[in-house]
Amino acid sequence: MVNMKDYLAQLSLEGLLESLPAGLFLVDLQQRIVYWNPTAEKITGYSAAQAMGQHCSFLKGIPCGQRCGLYDDRLPKPLTGVTCTVETCDGRRIILSKSVDLLRNEHGQVIGGVESFVDITRMKNAERRLQQHAHHMEREVAQRT
Repeated sequence: MVNMKDYLAQLSLEGLLESLPAGLFLVDLQQRIVYWNPTAEKITGYSAAQAMGQHCSFLKGIPCGQRCGLYDDRLPKPLTGVTCTVETCDGRRIILSKSVDLLRNEHGQVIGGVESFVDITRMKNAERRLQQHAHHMEREVAQRT
């Protein structure tokens, strides 16, 4: 059995962030993107160069600014499973399931935030088709009885 500490010592933080199967970005206290992983590039079509330095609301559909859940003291952290629709670089609309949390330094001070997300568009479309089919079947049953 591999010792966990030895195993983790072989990983770099950057290597770990870049290999995550979810889109991930980090923001500073002004909600400016300071890190954008390759999966975020793949999902949104925006390169790290295009995203870095942007306000997190540059993804049309992510409710930052006045409604930002990350820096809203009234909302408990982490926020998980939040669904939103965003526009990709090529103008497509996709549905994301995202989670956000605050990032703290070793003294417990908030230094920024992290957001991870996955594209659930196909799943939501399949869910909608199943609901439509079920509704259609209910109407047919009602007509026959």
